[in-house]
Amino acid sequence: VNELVGDGTRSLESIGGNLEILEIEITLEAPAAGRRLDQISLPRGSLIIANAEGERVSTAETVLEPGHRYLIAVETAVMDEVMNVLRW
Repeated sequence: VNELVGDGTRSLESIGGNLEILEIEITLEAPAAGRRLDQISLPRGSLIIANAEGERVSTAETVLEPGHRYLIAVETAVMDEVMNVLRW
């Protein structure tokens, strides 16, 4: 897969069915920018797995830093909602 699907977003893997692994860069304007995972509400069907460098698995204390990239498992039905939280 490994293709760009939008500005700051790359599809790394299509698991099959309705699940994809994306690499998403958090924008400065994103509602989630600078916030911990336990402070944001991601839609059911999505999970932030790790930072894109693979340095550590995400936890509730992970802060989503603007300009940084994260690996996210997402069901295609909620992809737009995830983008609204992490990109816009």
